[in-house]
Amino acid sequence: MFLASQIDLRKAFFDGEIFSLNKIELSAFMPWFICEVPEFEDDSEEAVCTTTHLIGDIDDLANFAVSHKIDKTYVISPGHLINQENWSLTRLKSISSATYQDEDYKSIVYRFETDTGQVIEHDISGLNKGKYELTFETILQFG
Repeated sequence: MFLASQIDLRKAFFDGEIFSLNKIELSAFMPWFICEVPEFEDDSEEAVCTTTHLIGDIDDLANFAVSHKIDKTYVISPGHLINQENWSLTRLKSISSATYQDEDYKSIVYRFETDTGQVIEHDISGLNKGKYELTFETILQFG
């Protein structure tokens, strides 16, 4: 879940008064997602603009994908989640998941396949560490 704060409110004028947020925070336990969605005017076949949506949860991304025609989706991975020094922004091809049981604890591993063929796996609990043979099922596919 994103936390938004209005430390100092700034006003913008566009069809009235809008208060803009100057800080958005998300704990980095999972990768984030950016979706580009084309916007169309009545019966137009060409997009008039593209909106960008920042989504912080896989379930929210799945719900968003049901109700929007997503053109491109990117995974944003904080460095510590991918064992690298820097953050990564990569276009997604698909997301798959697998579950496993470690004693009394059931957990999920997500697999992010990028458009370059790179595979990024994220174990929610961190307990697997290659101990279990996993069978992944595709939960989201992107164009």
